[in-house]
Amino acid sequence: SDSSSNSGDTDNNNDNNYYYSNDGILPLVNWINEMHLLLLLLLLLLLLF
Repeated sequence: SDSSSNSGDTDNNNDNNYYYSNDGILPLVNWINEMHLLLLLLLLLLLLF
């Protein structure tokens, strides 16, 4: 009983890490890339005007 509850805990932790890395890191990188392009466009507009 104890060992099965233990394996459940480690399984849960792995799932949480996998979920976090997929939903937390990649969209953040994508968002930074998109914001980087927007910032470049804003800088170009400022230089033009």
